[in-house]
Amino acid sequence: MSVGQEKRINHSPELIDVCFHSKALKLLVMAVMVIFTLPYLTLQPIGAGYLLSSLTDGQIPYFVGATLLTLIIVFYVCVGGMKSVALTDVLQGVLMFVLMLAAFGAIANSLGGLGTANSNVYEISPELLSRQGVNNFFTPKKLFSYIILWNFALPMLPQMLMRFYAAKNAKSLKVSTVLYPIVTTILFICPVMIGMWGHIAFPDLVGKEADRILPMMLEQYAPIWLSSFVMVGALAAFMSTMDSQLLAISSMLTRDIYISYFRKNASLKEQTLVGRVLIVLAAIVGLILAYKPPASILAMATQAFTGLSVLFPTVIAALYGKNIHPLSCIISIVAGELVLLGFQLGLIPPSLTFGFLPVVPIVALSALIIVLGNPIINQLQGAQPEP
Repeated sequence: MSVGQEKRINHSPELIDVCFHSKALKLLVMAVMVIFTLPYLTLQPIGAGYLLSSLTDGQIPYFVGATLLTLIIVFYVCVGGMKSVALTDVLQGVLMFVLMLAAFGAIANSLGGLGTANSNVYEISPELLSRQGVNNFFTPKKLFSYIILWNFALPMLPQMLMRFYAAKNAKSLKVSTVLYPIVTTILFICPVMIGMWGHIAFPDLVGKEADRILPMMLEQYAPIWLSSFVMVGALAAFMSTMDSQLLAISSMLTRDIYISYFRKNASLKEQTLVGRVLIVLAAIVGLILAYKPPASILAMATQAFTGLSVLFPTVIAALYGKNIHPLSCIISIVAGELVLLGFQLGLIPPSLTFGFLPVVPIVALSALIIVLGNPIINQLQGAQPEP
């Protein structure tokens, strides 16, 4: 399927509509994307609030910092739309990449070099440098689960899929495919290493306090001017994620709800106005959720990613399946999300994950429903008499 079709696809619900011709499945996919993108969106003002509070020694309170970042993002997204998001994301991405490398180098140098820093950490807590981590956290099954979680969830993020559909040509997608794993590997390793070195100066941090380790390490081991620049880079990272999420949510709700069910002949000016209102509303929801942050950012992200991962079998079926009945995908998504809710509420015992994170059995169940349920549904549909 190409973006050159008569109806240009801008996000996944539209892809589902084109492939399955099912409004119910399209709305279900959109609902899941919006519901589970909002917690991930919330992580951006949470991170910014922690960052600005730490950087200013509490002179900018946590929620004031979170609100400030949100207001800036809402302003330029509403004014510039997709073009402003794309341009600012490029600049923010470059800034974030360069400054993260600078922070990594400065902290490592202050600790006596990479080898010395790792040796000191090893003396304090050898398990930090082991594959399984502290308290055997990363069992083989759990490590496999996190790898799978990232691979299932990332393509389901609406802002990521919107970028795929907006690509100018196949060459642009190929370049992104090559650069993305290189850039993300570097950006992921650097803060993880800094966090590990944080056990040298701050050995007893847990929960919310541990989420603030980057600014604390910069304050301890980097000159103030570099710390300030790196914090700017970190803020750029939050902004480049949140602006895309707001734009994706606004686009889905405007095109798939407002235009489809309320104003099919809405002018471009009216669509733009509605989109801007939805951007503001989504940002407000994100701030409300950020008012009392969770005990762990990792836990919040894991749950959001698991909810989005449930869509993976359906999207794969849309792209590569043949004669897939939309009802099998609807049952797949509903069952997957209900099982996730069951794990969250404690209604399903954790032992049924068999040592994996919930994402593994949940996605396996969702895929199995499509594979086994689709031929049964097609057979039943074919057996019904013509009206």
